[in-house]
Amino acid sequence: REFFSQYGDVMDVFIPKPFRAFAFVTFADDQIAQSLCGEDLIIKGISVHISNAEPKHNSNRQLERSGRFGVHLISNVYGRSTSLKVVL
Repeated sequence: REFFSQYGDVMDVFIPKPFRAFAFVTFADDQIAQSLCGEDLIIKGISVHISNAEPKHNSNRQLERSGRFGVHLISNVYGRSTSLKVVL
């Protein structure tokens, strides 16, 4: 959270347990999330790749209607993703 706060308002950070070499970061502003996509950053000496969070292929319709997909993809009212997948 602290690292990504330099780019904008971070709404949530999800790190799966047990750790699986990725995490999800959700920003309040989808433009900030989109601007970081494709970036390779160094966080505490570790190289990470930033990409859009993608919906799980088997997500159910109720989750899709609520704006939540997969484990932690959150969309704003315009349907654009504000979440990023951080791959370590």
